[in-house]
Amino acid sequence: MLKAVFMEGWLQYLFLRKAGFVIVICCLLVWWRSSSSEEQIPEDDFLSKLAGNWYGEALHTPVGPRPYTISFKPISSKCISGVANNGVSLHTWTFCQKNNNGLTLTFLSDFAGNHTPIYFKVIKINKEQIIFKADSHPFMEVSFERFGYSRRINIIHYGKLHVGILLKRADVNTP
Repeated sequence: MLKAVFMEGWLQYLFLRKAGFVIVICCLLVWWRSSSSEEQIPEDDFLSKLAGNWYGEALHTPVGPRPYTISFKPISSKCISGVANNGVSLHTWTFCQKNNNGLTLTFLSDFAGNHTPIYFKVIKINKEQIIFKADSHPFMEVSFERFGYSRRINIIHYGKLHVGILLKRADVNTP
């Protein structure tokens, strides 16, 4: 009888110890995941924080550095658009939050008489960066990075930087 009571107590102790261990591991996993660098930018937050006036420069382009000023304005409850005139071409950037497809980017450059937009979808998103890829142009990616009051846009062709744009808020009190 004493042996059975001892065994029952020992089993309860092991069960509680294992359950406590499992709870601690689960809490650690939840905490680690919530503080991970792969935390996503809320896509509607991305749109609202992009609204407004930006100034900067396309530091790297095929025709050399160009001024780059753009003002993003809402065009619907789930879309924001802006046009930049860099002195060589007009660039139209339209970001939309689609219900089932997440965030999309439609980009149009009228360089050399082009009138065909490119449609991008998100392939990677984390706390500080969104990367878009176009099915119609598999050699092309657009990365949109945020850091403080600045935004960096890189357009990659065939794995190499094609255009690099650095923007800053015109109103530096709005991140």
